[in-house]
Amino acid sequence: MSSGIYYTQHARERMAQRRVTESNVEEILRDHHITYTDRDGNLNFVGDLNGRRVRVVIVGDGTKGVRKIKTVIVN
Repeated sequence: MSSGIYYTQHARERMAQRRVTESNVEEILRDHHITYTDRDGNLNFVGDLNGRRVRVVIVGDGTKGVRKIKTVIVN
């Protein structure tokens, strides 16, 4: 686990189902093309990963330097 990034059990389950690694999540967080806050106040990062559109949702807005990954969605 990278410094400052933590994963919920739900996120780990979805990552396994969708074949997304921690390294992939870190890549999306670094190199995304869309960022927005959803209606629940969670920050969303959207990027492309090997031809797949991947959205990483973190709990809250991540302003305290800690990013807790809530879920990972592949479209």
